[in-house]
Amino acid sequence: MRWIAKPNPRSSVFLIQGHTRVEQTAFMQTIAEQLQAENQQPYACFFFKRGVVGCDNMDQLFSTLAYQLAINIPSMREHIEQAMMEDPALPMRSAVTQLQKLIIIPFKRLPTPRSSSSLILIIDGLDECEGKESQDAFLTPISQVLEDSAVTIQFIVSGLQGHEYERVRGAGGCLVLDPDSKITVAIYMSNCALFFY
Repeated sequence: MRWIAKPNPRSSVFLIQGHTRVEQTAFMQTIAEQLQAENQQPYACFFFKRGVVGCDNMDQLFSTLAYQLAINIPSMREHIEQAMMEDPALPMRSAVTQLQKLIIIPFKRLPTPRSSSSLILIIDGLDECEGKESQDAFLTPISQVLEDSAVTIQFIVSGLQGHEYERVRGAGGCLVLDPDSKITVAIYMSNCALFFY
């Protein structure tokens, strides 16, 4: 929560790794509940779940996040609606296109200052998403966002596995720790942070 509250965090992605899927999801749910209770930080969340239609692939990730943002941030709603009117097939476009047109561009169009804090996107259980291509489809648009200094979006992600940690670490300068560590530690480096508990 301290990382979320920082006005200008040095990292844009917070990776969470736990011992079990249940631990990670419970932790992510707690973060979402706390943000909702405080009602100060604009956020949206998506929980992947293997075998549950609509929750086991990337198809509805960014459109679901955009829907939540349209509900939670009234000033963003008109820009999301405009994007949908211009391209009604937008929810079927690539993940890169959806993230840009449904979230990034509408967020950039908010009056400046957009808010006193960043936009928080919580994505849980990426490893529950069907197929390796899904993680690639997620990491590609995220890496583009990290390169855009005009965007103040922070991602909290769990379920990124193996070589995918290396990809994010390579892009953002993260230090990877032993996942069996019993110590709670957040490491801030460049564009990314890792959290182990």
